[in-house]
Amino acid sequence: MEWRRGDVSGVAERRSGYNDNADGGEFGGRRNRGDRDGGVGGGGGGSRGDGPSMSPALFLVSDDGPEDGDTFSTVPAKVVTYVTMLRQAILASKVDDVHALYEQAFRALSDRYFGGGSWPEWSLVVEAVESIESEDDIFGFFYKELYFRHLYGSGTPSLSQQVHSWNNYCDLFGLFLRDQLVEVALPPSWLWDMVDEFVYQTEAWCAFRTKLASLSSDEVDYLRNNEDVWSVNAVLRYLHALVSKSNVCPWMLNGGIPSGSADAAAEDFDLATRSTYRYIGYYCIVGLLRVHTLVGDYRLALMVLQPLHLVDGAVTSLYTHVTACHISLFYYMGFCQCMLRRYEDAVRILSTTLSRVGRLKQFHTRSYQYEQIKKRHDQMAALMALCLALHPQHVDESLMIIVREKAGERLARMRVGEVSAYEDTFAYTSPKFISPAPPVWDAGGDMSAAALSQQSALFLRDVRQQLQLPELRSYLKLYTTIGLDKLAHFMNADEAALRAHLLGLKHKAGGSRGATAGGPPLVAITPAVMSTSTIGANVGADGPAVADDGAPPSAADLAFFVDGNDVHVSGTVVETRYGEYFMDKVVKSAELLATVRRRAAAAIGPPATSSGAAVGAGPGRLAAARVARAQ
Repeated sequence: MEWRRGDVSGVAERRSGYNDNADGGEFGGRRNRGDRDGGVGGGGGGSRGDGPSMSPALFLVSDDGPEDGDTFSTVPAKVVTYVTMLRQAILASKVDDVHALYEQAFRALSDRYFGGGSWPEWSLVVEAVESIESEDDIFGFFYKELYFRHLYGSGTPSLSQQVHSWNNYCDLFGLFLRDQLVEVALPPSWLWDMVDEFVYQTEAWCAFRTKLASLSSDEVDYLRNNEDVWSVNAVLRYLHALVSKSNVCPWMLNGGIPSGSADAAAEDFDLATRSTYRYIGYYCIVGLLRVHTLVGDYRLALMVLQPLHLVDGAVTSLYTHVTACHISLFYYMGFCQCMLRRYEDAVRILSTTLSRVGRLKQFHTRSYQYEQIKKRHDQMAALMALCLALHPQHVDESLMIIVREKAGERLARMRVGEVSAYEDTFAYTSPKFISPAPPVWDAGGDMSAAALSQQSALFLRDVRQQLQLPELRSYLKLYTTIGLDKLAHFMNADEAALRAHLLGLKHKAGGSRGATAGGPPLVAITPAVMSTSTIGANVGADGPAVADDGAPPSAADLAFFVDGNDVHVSGTVVETRYGEYFMDKVVKSAELLATVRRRAAAAIGPPATSSGAAVGAGPGRLAAARVARAQ
């Protein structure tokens, strides 16, 4: 799988202070210190005794000793040590060591040395690290992935840097797509961040090319002649290819059982037996969900999730292994369901995640993902408020507390019919939409907000059709039977308009769930085509999302029908649920009892032996008195 690689040699570097040699020059000429052994691994990583101690604590100490200047001036000594250790751990498939170095040491070194700039270029790293003999070492793909990710996070990359990053992703993903097995092991968090950053940089490129007013003529000419670089079509092809290559879909459909052998030399070798391939294939499915959502294809976005088994604790639920993936998956699922007017499914999906994320946030306060997790949590609360305003339904009180805390004012304004409140909430909860097609290059101007404006206009058109429904609902709740003429008088509308409103209320109350997906199957994902409503049914649902006859079940808080000139209303009484209240009190009681027992044990002290001596630490006052009485 090859696309034309970007060449920025003719583009003037004016948008950043960083020079054009983003990763050691154009990807052509490479220097070699000698031939390497080890095949794909580029020479192997060596044993742990070949280099420094494999402990990330070495980089967490904030000392500025003289060793920082002993090597190359542009590559601090601790960075050289870090790169050496990371390369050894990756090539030796030491996942735990890679995880520690990636999660802790990389952030610590970035904050200390490169908070306002970028990491050293790959060519400088090759010169500084003795164990790297060639610029085409396999570790270079992983290092440059970190390099460009930090560059995107610390500032605005230039055109050439974005193209270099695209070229590196082509090399990196091409490494996994080749016929030869890549014997490297990466932690799930890095693999998720790799796919997530790939999609994020696609967003950044699509936004960059729409700001024509701030681009030079050379940059516009380059973009015009190189539309394959960061194109949505190319991104989708890479994601689909990685899913297909990893063989993760048959692995999930078989309940986590590989369909082939784990022996790489066997004819029926299954790549899903390798955790690196399995994770990257799984996370690419979530990446496909995100890309299809960004371009506004919500039905196809849900269809790519068909092989996923969204049940916590299942062997195939790999999304639970990375909190950021968990949140991203359910956020985009809920947003797609909302845009398809399946508000009940959207609320169910968001409900299963909001409370869980609220509990997990406290464990990520020191993580670099904390701000992203917190923002997604707030967006999901506002999105749930949006769904509740459009489709009132019963939710647990614990979730309503979260919604009122995060989006209470928005919800109140939407319930009284403020279109501006719907517009503001949609802009806040929606992702950064992109246009898959390049802009009109000669038009000029700034078209970065065009995609959001288009999606917002479609959403607000549906909202305006429902502005009269809350008032109509409130009147119907007051009666069991009411004439159309009387109800039309209350609504200040004629009977024809009232019948249209009643039909609209009946249609919107159904939730528009259960439509069968009639599109073509996604061969790269799964050979079977399922209903998109199954996605919602598998997420925290107590029953099927569709009735047996295919009709969507009504989730309205009232039911009505029109007979002649009368409207007959039968209110649906929502049962008060006491189970969660008692369960919450049982948990608090158990915690209180455990606290009392711990304090009592601390006061009494450890049990005494037959000789009167306490076991373990010194006896407490009560234990000493008991021993004295025994004597």
